[in-house]
Amino acid sequence: TTEIYTRSIVGSVRCVQETDDQAAMYSQNDFLPINLTSLVIKDWSNPKLQEITRRAEVYKAMCWKGTATFHDGHTYTGTMRNGKMNGDGKFTWKDGTVYEGKFRKNEITGRGKYTWTDGTTYEGEVKDGIRNGKGVFINPKEGYKYEGEWKNGLRHGKGILSYQIEGEQTQFTGYEGMWKEGEKSGQGKYIYPTGNYYEGEWSHNMRNGQGTMHWIRMGNKLTNEKYVGQWKDDLQSGFGTHIWLDERSQNKILRNRY
Repeated sequence: TTEIYTRSIVGSVRCVQETDDQAAMYSQNDFLPINLTSLVIKDWSNPKLQEITRRAEVYKAMCWKGTATFHDGHTYTGTMRNGKMNGDGKFTWKDGTVYEGKFRKNEITGRGKYTWTDGTTYEGEVKDGIRNGKGVFINPKEGYKYEGEWKNGLRHGKGILSYQIEGEQTQFTGYEGMWKEGEKSGQGKYIYPTGNYYEGEWSHNMRNGQGTMHWIRMGNKLTNEKYVGQWKDDLQSGFGTHIWLDERSQNKILRNRY
């Protein structure tokens, strides 16, 4: 195979069509020589190498846009600079899982989309291969979608978790509010499949603190009542007020300690 070389320019390397600023992002001090790359990559299309001079020694590194096949069965289609996956690309694991988006120095970092073999997808911001920032996770098999903020692969910050209930296409069911390390934590609102809903404080995925529960339906019976007060571990606990709202304006109010 004929080797095609590019030369370093002012401490950086231009190996595809790019501006000076883009080329300068990839310092020749951070590269992976071809002899090391070949330990993990079995074959690649459109071969192109760059020469990098460091401490009076000349090294060769991959620098191309094409497809690489790894020894363990994975494939990568995209751009390589300094012998590493850099820029836009598509990585396919041997089990069929696919990531398409940004890469930086062999890490999945930036914005992209994961698609798993069961149809589950994540599209949004990623850092070091993990969900970080804002993104949308959809699991069609289990019927739920999360759209919001992430940290270290967990729901963290503000987000909406919604469920698709059979026969209830127009009824939103789920949680909108704050999350902490994958759990509902802080202020939030949860709407249940019955239409009943809770607004208030959460901790460890449970109603904890001050909040208001609205009951629209009890079993097959319609109702109109609410509880305003304190909660602990999903139960009414502490001081609170339970109100039964009567259509004839004969409201019943019970203030009590639970």
